[in-house]
Amino acid sequence: MKRNQVSAVVIARDEENEIADCLTSIITAVPDEIIVVVDDRTIDTTCEKARQFTEKVYLVNGVRGKLRNYGWQIARNEIVCFIDADMRIPRDYFEKIIPVRFASGTKDGEK
Repeated sequence: MKRNQVSAVVIARDEENEIADCLTSIITAVPDEIIVVVDDRTIDTTCEKARQFTEKVYLVNGVRGKLRNYGWQIARNEIVCFIDADMRIPRDYFEKIIPVRFASGTKDGEK
């Protein structure tokens, strides 16, 4: 996998008990990739905990789709994965999805 080929956009809201495990699982899978956390009006310590893993932590007021779009605009790598803050991804998560993307025979959204 090429360096910085994947961006992980993590959507969160009041996930202080989950965010560290989520971000640790992403870093374990691909330590050199870009992680963006987009938080929706958190009133707990989610943002502070997320900043221990990435400087790309943004507070955005809106519905989940708006948060995902915001994160995608920042991430803009070849592959962008959307992950909820309460998820844990397996070590081989990105290794499995990258071949699927390139096996499709499409490039840059072509059909």
